[in-house]
Amino acid sequence: MGKRELLLILAFVVVGVIVYQVSAPPAKGGGFSLGEFARRALREVRRESASAEHKSTAVHPLTPSVQEVRVRGVQRVTVIGEPRADIATELDVTSSGIDKAEAETLAAAATLRADTTSDAIAFSVEYPQDGRQQAHLTLRVPSSVRARLEDVRGEVRASDIAGVYLASTRAETTLTNINGPIEGEHRGGDIAITGGADVRLRLRSVDLRMERIIGSTVLDMTGGELKAGILAGPVEIEARSADIEVESASGPVKVNAVGGSVTLGGLRQSVRCDGQRTDVRLRLDTPATVTAFTSDGTLELTAPKSGGLSLDAAATGGDIRLDGFELPVQSEGATKRATGPLAGGGPTVSLRTNGGAIVVRAAGGS
Repeated sequence: MGKRELLLILAFVVVGVIVYQVSAPPAKGGGFSLGEFARRALREVRRESASAEHKSTAVHPLTPSVQEVRVRGVQRVTVIGEPRADIATELDVTSSGIDKAEAETLAAAATLRADTTSDAIAFSVEYPQDGRQQAHLTLRVPSSVRARLEDVRGEVRASDIAGVYLASTRAETTLTNINGPIEGEHRGGDIAITGGADVRLRLRSVDLRMERIIGSTVLDMTGGELKAGILAGPVEIEARSADIEVESASGPVKVNAVGGSVTLGGLRQSVRCDGQRTDVRLRLDTPATVTAFTSDGTLELTAPKSGGLSLDAAATGGDIRLDGFELPVQSEGATKRATGPLAGGGPTVSLRTNGGAIVVRAAGGS
């Protein structure tokens, strides 16, 4: 037998082994399977151009001790509080596939798992090995429970429940009528909160919108911006390279900011604001004690329409301008000072800036 014939026989043997391995089931115990490797290689070559959607529903009974619902690793989550004693779920899964039949099979293969402990019920989705799946989980829960949402990357919506905890979420988030604390950490993806009790969040590159917060607001922000309407309780903000704008803050306010800007309106109680390379704008609705520092930025204060203040202002390397008030501005080297009563005197307003200007105007001034 010649060398050519031997090579032909060897080639037929190799082809036969490959055909057998491709058609054989995957190896048991998770070992290496040439068939599984070849099948996956073929999937990479063939384009997954088909998609299909599958919906499933279920009802999960609860004991009175369950106070929290947990969801992890789902692309989109909607939690709706209702007057009920159980949890109704709807899982909507979209899957890709190399053809319509496979896509439908893969979408239907995604399974919702529920694990109940003494005080919580946790939901997660198990996906098939092939294809690419996106899941939207909707939960209708008792209004008395709170939600803990972990590792959500698509969208979060929650309404009419007792609280929300965001754990490493990166999703567009909308929270409405949350009757308890809103807490956690969020990176990327905007947050809108309308109606809430207490807010305590750590945010990275997030644009936050808030309205009608009746309790305290505590924020740690890096990047992004805050735009808030009515904040009824105390406010504490740590901000780096963030723009802060609050329409009305009825409680005491404390802000530390580096970079960015701070605009606070509707102020009724004590204010403490420390800024570096930050423009600060404050508007008082009623006379209140104010202590504000900034550097390399402008510091502006609008006095209340009624009631007086006692001004103590100093600008080093900048000017002081009084709009609507008759008070002398004195120079001490590179520092300008203005000290005295405004509109008859009242709580002390201490303003300091280094490398910027101070502007104090009467309500309605330019």
